[in-house]
Amino acid sequence: MSEYALKRVTGENPLSPEGLEKAKVGIVKLLGADVFPEEDVVCHLVIASSDTRHSVAGCADMELRKISGSVNWNKPEVILKLYGLFRGTLLSKEKEAVINAEHKRTPANTRIKLKILPFLLKSREAANQLPYAIQVIFDCLYGTNTNLKLKSMAVQFVYHLCTSCTDIKMAPVGPVLLSGMTKVIADLSEESKLRGLAFVAVGRLCKLLPALAVRDIAMVQSFFDLLPKESNENKLAIQEAISLIAPAFKELTAPSLFLVEALVMSNIEASEPLRRMMALHFADVVFLPNNLSSRYCMLLATGDVSEEIRNEALQLIHSAVGLNATKPQILDKSADEKLFPSFVDMLSFIQTKAESRLSSNAKVIVGTHTLPFNAAAFEQIIIYLHMCLMYGAGELPDIESATSMKAQAPTMAVYVRQLLCNKEADTAGENAVHIYLLLIQQFLSTTRNSLVMMCLLELVAVACDQLAMQFVDKLDWLQNFMYSGQLEMREHAAELFGIVVAVGLNGPKIEHVLEKLVKNIKEKSLEIQHGSMLAVGYILQKWAASPVKKNIALTHVQEAAKSIAVLLSSRNDVLVFAACTSLGELARSLPLPLPPGELDSKDSSLATTAAVVNVLFAKLTSSQESNAIKEKAINTLAKLCVVDNSFPWRRQILEKLLDSQPKQVEINFATGDALMSAALGSKSPYNRDVWTQTEKDYLTKSLSSEESDYLPWLLEQLLKTYTISSNPLVRQCACVWLLTVVSKVGGHKAVSCQLPNIQTSFIGLLADSDELTQEIASKGLGLVYDKGDEQTKQLLINELLNTLMTGRRKIQEVTGETRIFEEGALGKAVTGDGNLSTYKELCGLASHLNQPDLIYKFMHLANHHAMWNSRKGAAFGFSIIANQARDQLEPHLSKIIPRLYRYQYDPNVKIQQAMTRVWNALVPDSNKMVDTFMQEILQDIISNLTNNMWRTRESCCLALNDFLRGRPLDGVVKELPTLWEILLRVRDDIKESVRIAAEICLLTLARVCTKMCDPNYGKVGIDAMQLVLPVILQNGVRNTLPEIRSLSLSVLVKMSKNAGPLLKPHIAVLVTALIESLSELEPQMANYFSLHAADSQDTLDKLDSARLTASKLSPMMETINLCVQYVDAEVLSELVPRMCDLIRCGVGLGTKAGCASFIISLTVHTPQELPPHAGKLLKAMLTGLTDRNATVRKCYAQAIGHLVKCAKEANVDKLFTKLKRWYMDKEDACLRLAVAYSFQAISRNAPDVIKTHAVQALPLAFFAMHSTCHETKGLSNDEQAIWEEVWRESTPGTEGGIRLLLPELVEITKAGLDSNSWLVKAQAAASMETIANKMMGNLDGSHLSLLLDALLKGLASRTWDGKDALLKAVAAICTNSKNHLASETDQPSVDLLLNAILKEARKEKLTYKIEAIKTAGILLYELQVDRFQEFSDIVFPILQKDITSSLQESESDEEWPNKKLKQTLQYDVQSVAYEALGKAWPCVQETQDKYQEDFSTLLASRLTATTWKVQLSLLRAIQGFIDRSLLLERGDLKDIPYKQQVFTKVFSKIIPPICQCLGIVWYTGVRTEALATLEKLVARLSTANQLSLLTVELNSQLMESLTVMAADSQPELQHRAAELRQHLT
Repeated sequence: MSEYALKRVTGENPLSPEGLEKAKVGIVKLLGADVFPEEDVVCHLVIASSDTRHSVAGCADMELRKISGSVNWNKPEVILKLYGLFRGTLLSKEKEAVINAEHKRTPANTRIKLKILPFLLKSREAANQLPYAIQVIFDCLYGTNTNLKLKSMAVQFVYHLCTSCTDIKMAPVGPVLLSGMTKVIADLSEESKLRGLAFVAVGRLCKLLPALAVRDIAMVQSFFDLLPKESNENKLAIQEAISLIAPAFKELTAPSLFLVEALVMSNIEASEPLRRMMALHFADVVFLPNNLSSRYCMLLATGDVSEEIRNEALQLIHSAVGLNATKPQILDKSADEKLFPSFVDMLSFIQTKAESRLSSNAKVIVGTHTLPFNAAAFEQIIIYLHMCLMYGAGELPDIESATSMKAQAPTMAVYVRQLLCNKEADTAGENAVHIYLLLIQQFLSTTRNSLVMMCLLELVAVACDQLAMQFVDKLDWLQNFMYSGQLEMREHAAELFGIVVAVGLNGPKIEHVLEKLVKNIKEKSLEIQHGSMLAVGYILQKWAASPVKKNIALTHVQEAAKSIAVLLSSRNDVLVFAACTSLGELARSLPLPLPPGELDSKDSSLATTAAVVNVLFAKLTSSQESNAIKEKAINTLAKLCVVDNSFPWRRQILEKLLDSQPKQVEINFATGDALMSAALGSKSPYNRDVWTQTEKDYLTKSLSSEESDYLPWLLEQLLKTYTISSNPLVRQCACVWLLTVVSKVGGHKAVSCQLPNIQTSFIGLLADSDELTQEIASKGLGLVYDKGDEQTKQLLINELLNTLMTGRRKIQEVTGETRIFEEGALGKAVTGDGNLSTYKELCGLASHLNQPDLIYKFMHLANHHAMWNSRKGAAFGFSIIANQARDQLEPHLSKIIPRLYRYQYDPNVKIQQAMTRVWNALVPDSNKMVDTFMQEILQDIISNLTNNMWRTRESCCLALNDFLRGRPLDGVVKELPTLWEILLRVRDDIKESVRIAAEICLLTLARVCTKMCDPNYGKVGIDAMQLVLPVILQNGVRNTLPEIRSLSLSVLVKMSKNAGPLLKPHIAVLVTALIESLSELEPQMANYFSLHAADSQDTLDKLDSARLTASKLSPMMETINLCVQYVDAEVLSELVPRMCDLIRCGVGLGTKAGCASFIISLTVHTPQELPPHAGKLLKAMLTGLTDRNATVRKCYAQAIGHLVKCAKEANVDKLFTKLKRWYMDKEDACLRLAVAYSFQAISRNAPDVIKTHAVQALPLAFFAMHSTCHETKGLSNDEQAIWEEVWRESTPGTEGGIRLLLPELVEITKAGLDSNSWLVKAQAAASMETIANKMMGNLDGSHLSLLLDALLKGLASRTWDGKDALLKAVAAICTNSKNHLASETDQPSVDLLLNAILKEARKEKLTYKIEAIKTAGILLYELQVDRFQEFSDIVFPILQKDITSSLQESESDEEWPNKKLKQTLQYDVQSVAYEALGKAWPCVQETQDKYQEDFSTLLASRLTATTWKVQLSLLRAIQGFIDRSLLLERGDLKDIPYKQQVFTKVFSKIIPPICQCLGIVWYTGVRTEALATLEKLVARLSTANQLSLLTVELNSQLMESLTVMAADSQPELQHRAAELRQHLT
């Protein structure tokens, strides 16, 4: 605010600080009162929230929090105001001179800035106002009144700019911000946290504007240099900054890229781990995968001392393919981005670096060897070079296992030979291969690594004719590895050794090596035996397969074969495995060099081929052998058959393999491969060179040969015997074997001829209960389809469709051993010694139960399982060929898609997965396909929702749930009622999972219907509302199931909130349904508590109040209130009859209270349309006033109070008449209270109505407001207050109201006195008493006569509880209207009144007698009538009777079981009687002369011998006696002696007890009253000048008592006693 503005606001007299604070708080509250738009007040509230006074700041903060979520912080006007507030008046020098100084606004202070910045940080618009944003940032960083918090927010504002602004907009200001951030980093070294924020800000700026980082690479280097120097928190910030900066260098060209390479190289081997880690990250982000320098840095990092860096580097190095790569794939060499650098380039780069490192301190010395890299890095360098080599060959490298590497070897062989032959442009290719070999040898010289050895083996094996010779002189070196302790190392080294020996040595030398190895096999340790045995096998295999024949003596070969065969019987699995491997390698290149022998012979010497075969057979079937041994034995048996087609036991091997039927899947596949190879014989792929020739290429060439084989026989065995076996395991094995044959040799003539039969077998196996069998069969079908002609393909499609649609399967013959169920599926057999899995057992169970028909049940179950399994099996096969056959399936899509869509949601997970695969294969675009076949899918689901199979019902619910979500359903609106009706039935399904699925689907359907029932949907919304709402109301809300009712009601609530005007035609039905639901959906616990709290009305009221509050806050009530705004005259004509029925017949607190609340809402929203219907509603609402629940009565009364505003005059008249009659005629306290609530509601909500009908309403209110004057059972303590409120609010005051309505009041009170109810009589009498008291003698004669006649008539009746009210009324009327009684001739006579009262005083009931005596005393005093004689005759006997003796006489009186209570009442009678006698003492000389002695004697005698309360009454009676005593009046002198005599006689009895009362120290009241009595006596004597009548004795006695009184503890009494004493003296 400027100085000028401040003066305008404060004026000449500024407010005090306290006043200013109050004014600010008031302004804040006004701003937060929704008077002004939020955008207009937000700046004011921001300023107030920064006030120094807590009350102002706290109030503003609260208001600011309320509106901050709804303010549009991206509104330019708001943001510009905040900027203006922050900056103040900032102008150029020219404009600054024009503006007056007092009109300038200073910038915001620090407190306000701290409040403004958070709002700028959440606004995108604030970021786009860049000039202002830059000013704010630099003002906070370098301004005069800044602090650390402001600086931190400024840096965060930089973050915000980077996030919210585009790079184009930020480009001009980027360098400015960057310099600011770097200055913070450089200058504020002591503010660690702020510097950390600045580091990240720099990173974000560079990420948004890469040019900033590219221009200043030195800044990045400085960040690397700061890493080890900063705190831990800032180290993380710098790491984040470097990570953000790194992508900026991706697009660099060569000159600049060299600088970045140098940056990475300089930090990758830094001493600090963080620098190395960030350098590694930089290398990964900035450079392409084929960049030499970056890959080299990563390779160096794999040998880092930090495990974290090593792991990260390994992950990055292998990220292109992964260490667990799947099958290699052929790569597109034309792709722009290569995953690996060129092998030659990478090797050259590494060689250069290695040489430089060897001459530096970076070299590593291991024993006598000097290495350029440490072992870990060297290992990864060699492996990475191998990957580059494989990538250069055209395949994605897979180094997961030796098998996978060997599978890729033929591809590598071509590339390696190209390099060695210099076919590439690079002439260094040949040297590259040799350099790579040298690197491997250099590494292996110090470290034994099996993977590196495998790299060496692969490289030599693929070009053994060119590379093997390099290792001839290193056989001893290789032997060291061949005898290593590592199993894999021995295997790879042995194979390399065998290749080098077979290729590089001549015959004699080979013989020499063989002799040495055979000797090692027989005599040496396990490792040497193992390595030697493998080497022998590989040497002989390579020698036999070599095109260059080298002469080796047969004896050496035989000896070697025998030494290997002997170890087949070894107990060591390693040796057995190696023996099988060696024999297999030997057998695949030349016939086994052993005597044939006899297969049936039991020779165990293993010196013959037959013995070897028998041992392998034994290994195959033995349960003690490991799976690896069995698999290797199977492989070896197959290899025995591949070299020579004349192998004598080829058929036996095939039969043995077919009979093996292994349970292990892996062995099963190995068996299939072995069967195929053994059947092919010399055509088998086992005959190829695995390093240079692929299996596919070999088979393509070999199968073209016309040479006969056993494949036709094998196929016949599989198709006719094994695939149709009753044993599931046999079928599984046959399926695997058949798949192997079709996949490997599908081009074989025998296979091509049998394709139809193979297809039939696979389709039959699809229905197998074993999942693996199904999957394998499906894959086999895919292969058959791929290899078949068009006719075959069409047949396959038709068969599969039939299986998928019907679940039919090929009929299988059932025998006694046929397995129907899997083991354990039905439990144990009756005898407990078997499983119910075979047909025989099922029959036995049915017979045992004496229910043979059960077998049909079991068979049905089996068929049921088979059907579903068949469908799942069909899905496996279907998914394989769907992609290939989509065109042929096009005509069937309308049948396939609906069922397939539903099958995807089958409860069986396996079936679900299978169908999903089919769907994914068949449907390229799921959403589009569903939209296309929407009607068909929906009809299929609807028709199956009530299927007799629970799995179908559940899958339909789940499918429908997915179908309804996320797509327009305008075309299926007509089906919504059907869906609701069926789903509500399915929700009550017997199967729990079906119920759950139905509920999920119902919730989705509810959301869909809620969305569609929207006015914005036009006709679709109207149709949806008309169709859905009746179904939910009829089938859902009225459903007997609580869960369905609850769900339906929640749907109604949501639909109603969204439907808006569409509700209008349905309001009548909807509202009544929702009101009924208020009680139905109430928790049962509430009813339980209400029932058990009925003993305590207060507790019940509180509980009902809580229930009512909850009901009003419920969604149903919210919806009902929403419907009210759409009610009009047309709706009311249908709604009112329903509401009337519901009001009369509704059950439950919530429903009844809801009716009342809805009626109130109608009176507010439809006051013009409601009058024609108000009479019916009032009549219905009156029935609610008789409800037994107090809360319901109160609610209905409130509704009546609102409804009378809209009712016709005649209806209101009837209402008041009805209420008055209820109140006057019925003695039900609850009903009377309900009437009171009704009047109160009318008075509060329709005061004009009650004033208009005041003649009818207010007399009852006046009459009823006296109801609590008598405590009667059932009356509420609040009732009188309610009636008093009605009377007070509807009249100009009590007296004014009585004057206005006096005739009606007299009439109703007279009617009340004529009532048969004693309570009403008492109430009428109390009303009369009030009338008399308030009118103060202004009652006219006619009214007075009516009242008195009615009262006298009432007094003439018997005594009843509350009759004392009549006496009080008589007393009040006579007291206030005594003049009329004396002057009016038409009034009841005084004597008549007194006679009636004195008659009542003679009644025996003590409580009534007390009031009657009191009333008689009042009347005698007020009317100045001398009836003392008659009155004393009534009272004296009571007073003269001793109370104690009276109690003793009535000990057996059953009326007074409580003697103490009776004694108290009798004392009360005495007290009232004494006081009444004092009032009844007449001013008649004759009566005084007659009774004054007796009366004074009675008073004096009792004064000192009774209770203090009676003493007070006696003293008041004495005062009355003194007041009206004629002895104390001035008289003639001649009467003085007589007066003296009588005075002395009377007062000598009275004065002593009074003086004695002055000495009662325990009761101040007695002393006070006694002193007052003496004062009255002395005053009368002084007035009459008769003090001389006091004798000396009496005067002395008085003086003595007063002297004592002068020392009283009460100052007032002291003073009065002193004055009286002085007066007497």
